Amino acid sequence: MAPPHYLVAAAAALGLDFIAIADLELDPIARVAMVDPLPAQLIPAWRWQNPGGDSAIVYTHDTAALLSWADLLDFLASSGAAAQAQTGPAPADARLSVLAADQVTAPGGLDWLVQRWLAVRMPLLPAGNANPPWPGYYPPAPRYTGLAVTESNAHGIQDALQARRGWLTSSPGLWLTLRAGTGPWMGASLAPANELTFEIAYGDRSGEPAGLALWQDGQIVRQLDQSPADGRWRVTLSLTPDSFLFAVATQLDGDFAVTAPIYVQPATGGTLRINEVLPAPAADHNGDGVVDTGDEFVELINPGTAPIALAGWQLSDSAGDAAGRRVQLDAGRALGAGERLLLWRRDSRLSLNDDGDRVTLWGPGGAQVDSVAWDASAPKGASLSRVPDGGGWQTGTPPTPGQANLPVPSAPPVEAPPPAPAQEDKEEDSPGDALPATYGQAAGPPASLAEAKLQGLEKGVEFRAQVVVPPGLFNSAVYVAEAARTLDGVSLPIAGLGIQVYLQGGEFMPLNEGDWVLVRGVLKSFRGELEVRLDEPGQLWPIGPGTPLLPLSVQVGEIGESLEGRLVSLRGVVTGWQGDSIYLGDPTDPSVPAVRVTVRSSLGWRRPYVQLGEIYEVTGIVSQFAQKAPWNGGYRILVRYPSDLVRLSGLDE
Repeated sequence: MAPPHYLVAAAAALGLDFIAIADLELDPIARVAMVDPLPAQLIPAWRWQNPGGDSAIVYTHDTAALLSWADLLDFLASSGAAAQAQTGPAPADARLSVLAADQVTAPGGLDWLVQRWLAVRMPLLPAGNANPPWPGYYPPAPRYTGLAVTESNAHGIQDALQARRGWLTSSPGLWLTLRAGTGPWMGASLAPANELTFEIAYGDRSGEPAGLALWQDGQIVRQLDQSPADGRWRVTLSLTPDSFLFAVATQLDGDFAVTAPIYVQPATGGTLRINEVLPAPAADHNGDGVVDTGDEFVELINPGTAPIALAGWQLSDSAGDAAGRRVQLDAGRALGAGERLLLWRRDSRLSLNDDGDRVTLWGPGGAQVDSVAWDASAPKGASLSRVPDGGGWQTGTPPTPGQANLPVPSAPPVEAPPPAPAQEDKEEDSPGDALPATYGQAAGPPASLAEAKLQGLEKGVEFRAQVVVPPGLFNSAVYVAEAARTLDGVSLPIAGLGIQVYLQGGEFMPLNEGDWVLVRGVLKSFRGELEVRLDEPGQLWPIGPGTPLLPLSVQVGEIGESLEGRLVSLRGVVTGWQGDSIYLGDPTDPSVPAVRVTVRSSLGWRRPYVQLGEIYEVTGIVSQFAQKAPWNGGYRILVRYPSDLVRLSGLDE
């Protein structure tokens, strides 16, 4: 070996800020004491070796005759020194804070380093021990140790070694640090958390750029092809329990740096639960445009207060239980506190039987943790859910993949709307006088259609009602209504307030006239008519069957804003026809404007051939289709079935 003072000078010439010279016989500090000032900081160190060949570098002035690893660990505890294990089966102990890593390469040769960290479950500092070059000698693959110090002296360097606050590099001028926000640095341990922002700082005295990557154990979780202009890169991610996060920088010439890791401690006391299962979907929940078994899903939840690593967790169904087959969850993932894990059929590889099955969740130790079962009585299109999330099981709930679970809807009583205003009290529509959206409406109790209609346009609403126009008749629209009531609150079998429900994409679930439904959407207006607009079919959720509502009997002259959306019936005399519509006037008062009765082309049948003067009885929905702003007028009756348009007599009968 070259003289110590020469090594210090060579280190400084290479660009090294400090050097530790460990020797069994020499005292490097004494040998270079005459050099003042030192061109590089010399760190006191000595080499420990026992008779069995085990060895380590101890970073302190103090020496001792130690026969075993246990003796060395006791010495480190009493002296406060840091040490680097060199040879032999070193124990996993925080006092051996530095790990010799001269053989490590990046990014392709990091497996050994990761496996060592995982074996000892401590964020050891990977260290390089290359001698600086001197005449006739140059290390073929030098590895050096970088430290993030708080003081530029021996004390600051010793402190960084003990805290493992550093990095391994192949180039003296390259630095790389990793820090959890404004908290712990590389070499520290953290408790699991749902989310945390890390800052990676990179630099090179030569100005050479590098690609940066944040690794979790043996996999890259974030990558940046080129370092930012200021050399700082911030990354936010969840902390998987019992894992190591470390940063890697690689340059085009092959030089690299690897930080000491930040160790995310194991989560304790947490568990997972099955939160929701959909065995028989009736809507396109996964968004692929098709309603099929691919819309089946199993949802898990972490009801605890800390993330849980998914390694070792398994799922099975009845067929898998019989065959001894289970599905492994993603070992590289964690589920944060309160978070849900949504597994479509393609993810879980479980085939859920509609007529009866069981899903079981198994813990890392192989014990059953949770299960849910159903039989053929489970409603099709509905899910089995814990309500609220992580709570007790309910059957027949609306599917909420990846969202908060909802209870089984119920049908509360609703208030009756006020009587329709008489024709003489209604002002005529005029192009410059738009009717208010709430014209003819009264307030109702919470979760009622009456209350929802008063919320105003662009407002989200939720209410329960009965179907008066089922799917398949008016293209992408259905109509729903509340039952009317007397002033005394007695429910009537007659349709009260009604409204159009428009679906922007997908197909409605199967519904029949009279069925109770839960409606969740946004109030909109089209051509003057108020409607509830839905983004997906699950926003119109079946509650259960009901008795179809009867139409409200009205006069021709009463058709207008106050009856918009309502199921009505009337008698009128044919005064004309045009295309898909006929016009009916008041048989007793020819001065009353005729009402338009339309048979929409989507119904699959045509309006009957009519003659002037014939009397028809009509049942249908009062709809509005104004031609221009401010969208007044344009009221019509939309019939649903051929039986809604019945000829009663002609003039000669």
